Amino acid sequence: MTADLPTDQNGRPISTYGNGESWPAYYEKAFAMVYSDDGDNERGYGGIEGDDPKKSAPYLTGREGEDLRTGGFLGIGEHDDMNLDSLKKAFESGKVVTVSTPADESLDKNHPKEWGSTYHSNHAYYVRGFTDDGKVILGNPWGVSGYAPIEVTQEQFDKYFQMPEAFDVP
Repeated sequence: MTADLPTDQNGRPISTYGNGESWPAYYEKAFAMVYSDDGDNERGYGGIEGDDPKKSAPYLTGREGEDLRTGGFLGIGEHDDMNLDSLKKAFESGKVVTVSTPADESLDKNHPKEWGSTYHSNHAYYVRGFTDDGKVILGNPWGVSGYAPIEVTQEQFDKYFQMPEAFDVP
């Protein structure tokens, strides 16, 4: 692996960064170089784009994640039957909890305005906590700058999010 990272037309890195540190971008690059677990043998950033967070968890933690949905696997366009209390219980037990968004680009334009540019379809988010009035606080793993956490009600979660999963972290 080289030290080069993908950049935009102005030469600015366009990869994952954490609190101004570059190690997440190098981890992402290394993971993109070796990962092809979809049966299509696509390697590179295209092979990890839009994938389910549970596929990468074993590489990070050495363990599989736990599907928090009730009723098992749901198809595209179907919503998970998921109570935010279940997310909270998993989070408070010390697990890392992730959720995904549907691959529906119309949601990028029609989400609640208070979320600004933080919400993206076909993307993963992580639970950062909960508000006193029962909303879940979700973080965008793209970083702190420009991607403020969003507060999500049960109704919004049902419409804009899916596939909640919990992971034990060593």
